[in-house]
Amino acid sequence: MASVGSQFSTGDQGDNRRAFWRSGYSLCCKCGAKAIESKDHVAGCRHNGDAYGTTVFTCKECNWTTSFQYDDAAETYYYETSRWRQEAAEARRSGQTG
Repeated sequence: MASVGSQFSTGDQGDNRRAFWRSGYSLCCKCGAKAIESKDHVAGCRHNGDAYGTTVFTCKECNWTTSFQYDDAAETYYYETSRWRQEAAEARRSGQTG
């Protein structure tokens, strides 16, 4: 189910989001549960069918919440994480953990 509106950010917008991203969006950063539920809030749809909006992730155990903005047309679906991908790839190349 999706709702139409504007892109937005909600919940935890701090460094915990990077750990959540590393877990594949599946592990709660607050309680550690693998009880994540996601809901897409569609802000719009282009003529070619590409959508953009916000996905809100909520832990069903402790109610921890965060969000990521998405765009079907972007190189990285959750485009806010594109810099993290680059940093992780650079760290792997240099022998560091990312």
